Amino acid sequence: MSKYVIVFHYPAGYTAFIGNGSYVHRGEKYAVLVENYQEAKRYKTKGSARAAVNRLMQSCSNASQDFRIEEVDQDDLQCF
Repeated sequence: MSKYVIVFHYPAGYTAFIGNGSYVHRGEKYAVLVENYQEAKRYKTKGSARAAVNRLMQSCSNASQDFRIEEVDQDDLQCF
């Protein structure tokens, strides 16, 4: 069964996946970013991932305008 992850691309080639949750630092809200897709938050549908991106763009200071929603196989996301 496939799931979807959100990948943000930043300048200088830095890529990060959306993790679980957010935090506030000095009054600004930030999304938790992870570098490993196995730790990335998984969405059941592409539509729910798209809705999450829209919410992140409006509320989180570290959301990038350059993003991609990737389909991944659930079997590849097992935590060890």
